[in-house]
Amino acid sequence: MNVLMFAAEYVGDNGGILIGSLLMALLIVAGVAVIAVAAVLYVKRGAKEALLAVGKTDGKATDVSENSVHDADETEPEALPEEPTVSMAELAATVDKTGVPEFIESILANLGDESKDVFSYRVIGRNYGAMNTMKDVRDYESEQAFATEFFKNANRFYRPFNAEIFTELYDRLKPSLSGDELSRLNVAYANALYYYRKDDPALVGKAIMMLKDDAEYHLAKDNTYFTKVPSLKKLILIYSARGDYREAIAYCDKAIAHKIYDVRQSGFEPRRRELIEKRDRAEARAARAAVKTAANE
Repeated sequence: MNVLMFAAEYVGDNGGILIGSLLMALLIVAGVAVIAVAAVLYVKRGAKEALLAVGKTDGKATDVSENSVHDADETEPEALPEEPTVSMAELAATVDKTGVPEFIESILANLGDESKDVFSYRVIGRNYGAMNTMKDVRDYESEQAFATEFFKNANRFYRPFNAEIFTELYDRLKPSLSGDELSRLNVAYANALYYYRKDDPALVGKAIMMLKDDAEYHLAKDNTYFTKVPSLKKLILIYSARGDYREAIAYCDKAIAHKIYDVRQSGFEPRRRELIEKRDRAEARAARAAVKTAANE
């Protein structure tokens, strides 16, 4: 710094007033920076000493160095107690049923106790879960409007509801629909039944029959070129999952013959080839198993 001051005086004495002023400004900035750094170091040292003092008063050997993450004798926090499990009946009892429409009361009257509690809590209490378009039941003008909206959200309602509730709403909505609207309802209901197959295996057969009827309805149309038939694709998936490749391939053949739209750009042909490969592998495994069984007898 002394060198800079000497240089500034020298330049000033020799007529370099402007340059001397710049050097003096530089000296001022440097001085301010030195003072600021000193102040920061002082504050940090004071804070460290204060933390050390707190650590001593708590009876802990508290480490406040930069590399420290936890206190030396820090223990895991105690786990929060689990919330008590509340039954659906108790949850349903908390729902305000004031002013609900008569059709809601009618639906409740046809449901079993368990389904009634689920419906009360989920529907009347508006505890549907995330991502749905359902309104308060009091805001629906009719049973049809409510049931229609319910089935529009059907694929989001499988987990919170059950087959009995879906069946009750399906039976109420079905008589008011026809044509493609009824087709969409049938597919939504069949998908729900198939979802609940673990609860009742008999629902699989019912779902398959509904999907078959719907597929035939679409295949019987005069023009099926590039039309969507969700029931047909669902049948292929179900039969494939059940190992019934003959039926799955047969429905692929129908889709190809009628030029039905497939989400795959390549169409149903690749699905058919994959099913044939699966069928051949399954038959080969069965043949090997039969030979092994015969050899062990």
